[in-house]
Amino acid sequence: MNHPKSVAFLFAYVPKMPTSVEQLNQIEALRTQSAIVFRFAQKMNLNPPDRLPAVTTYRDGIFTRNATFKRAVDRARSQGSDLWLADIGHLLRKSSHANISKAMADLDSLQIDVIDCLSGKKWSEFELPERAAFSREALSRKVASLASGSIRKGQAPDIHNALKGASANRARAERKAEQLRPVVNRFRATLAPGDVITPSMLMRHLNAEGVSPERGKAWSLNSCKNLLQRLQGTKE
Repeated sequence: MNHPKSVAFLFAYVPKMPTSVEQLNQIEALRTQSAIVFRFAQKMNLNPPDRLPAVTTYRDGIFTRNATFKRAVDRARSQGSDLWLADIGHLLRKSSHANISKAMADLDSLQIDVIDCLSGKKWSEFELPERAAFSREALSRKVASLASGSIRKGQAPDIHNALKGASANRARAERKAEQLRPVVNRFRATLAPGDVITPSMLMRHLNAEGVSPERGKAWSLNSCKNLLQRLQGTKE
């Protein structure tokens, strides 16, 4: 049976707009999303989808209202195919708290199936607790940001203490990430040229190797995402 070719939308917030296709192709977030999409296609024994990437420097931009997203939706609808997003949770977590509900409402309103390639689920299959978790994470970031601003003005000593604790936790996590950098680099060296480590790949590898996470008994997708982000933020 022939399936209509799907369409994948890739999106990233960037500090500076790329000026060439080469620069666009080097954006790590897009490379990671592309790898997730490709592996999902392989897993489902489907042809790789048409990929439409977009980036923005505007932190308040909503990915579902990006012109390229709308073009991807139109193409998927006209082809009678699904719209693929590599990791819906990642895109929502990167959105501001005020915009998460708007993005989720936009996804709900689409007249096509939206597939989350990381989980293999349709967006319509995400339960209320999962959706609420995205909003809680964004709200926590907003509160931390506001609290940090208050500290700079000499306010809220109790929040200051909480932030000191959070800072210590971050430092501990960053030290753990640096300890694991050689492990991740050795795993990266086993991949084919051009392949990008995804959180799911790293999770399977670390758990198979018996590497202990900072918390809990086993590595999760989120803990591996965080590890990769920390290693990207602290280059060798």
